[in-house]
Amino acid sequence: MREAFKNSDPGIPESYSILLAKFPKPLGILDPHNERLTEVNFCRFYLAEYVAYIKIDNRPTPEPFTDFILKPEAPLLLLARDPQLSKDVGVMRGIAMKHAQFISGRK
Repeated sequence: MREAFKNSDPGIPESYSILLAKFPKPLGILDPHNERLTEVNFCRFYLAEYVAYIKIDNRPTPEPFTDFILKPEAPLLLLARDPQLSKDVGVMRGIAMKHAQFISGRK
């Protein structure tokens, strides 16, 4: 990936597949973490209401995600994320509650 950036050559889209998902509104930012989408390793990055999934595996991107890979000269397709079905929202609420407890305990 470093060489691709250095040479301004992203290579073929499958090399480092990037998928984008979107929540209806900004949720916040969490630390990146690794996860598997149908047994293929990805790293998940949170960007306000967007989530970027970057493939970090030599195996091909699994179906049905191949249709959503970012590609030059192709339409941008986003996966829709429902906050009601997402564990991410609960994690963010827990962090916010712990932060509020920490701040109130310092006063």
